Amino acid sequence: MLKFKDLSPGQKAAVLAGIAHEPALATAKEVTAKEIHRVYMELIALREQGGVKVGYPVWLSKTNTIRRGVQMWPAPTEEDLVYYAKAQADNTRVERIKTERVVKAKAAKRTPKVATLVDVKPVKAVSPEVVKERKSLQEIIPESTAYDDMADDDFSAILEANGIYF
Repeated sequence: MLKFKDLSPGQKAAVLAGIAHEPALATAKEVTAKEIHRVYMELIALREQGGVKVGYPVWLSKTNTIRRGVQMWPAPTEEDLVYYAKAQADNTRVERIKTERVVKAKAAKRTPKVATLVDVKPVKAVSPEVVKERKSLQEIIPESTAYDDMADDDFSAILEANGIYF
């Protein structure tokens, strides 16, 4: 279960906006999903008049569920509120430091890349018998048209058996 000190800044802002809108939430230990929805919808209506913009607290149902439809409300203690107010004040006092642009120095001329020699594995010599066998196979393939015709006939028969004609 998340307590107020464990929440992210956006979650803390949502809790404090809910408490500011509904003071009974400051002392509540449990809150129902319907109550969360009602408060959130009222905060959306107030947003048009300059109210605080907060997101829907889905994180309550993911992490702080006690039982179905009931979540633990992470009400802040006095110590949490003091620490939160101090952190908010510290953030407003911090100003960005303006830095001047530094002109980059021109890069030194680079030396051209030199090709390096790489050891290459020697190619194995092919024996004349293997070359002769490869050549004879290459000569046989174009002459095997009878096999090709037979394969085409078989394929055509399969297509026709399935009702496909071309």
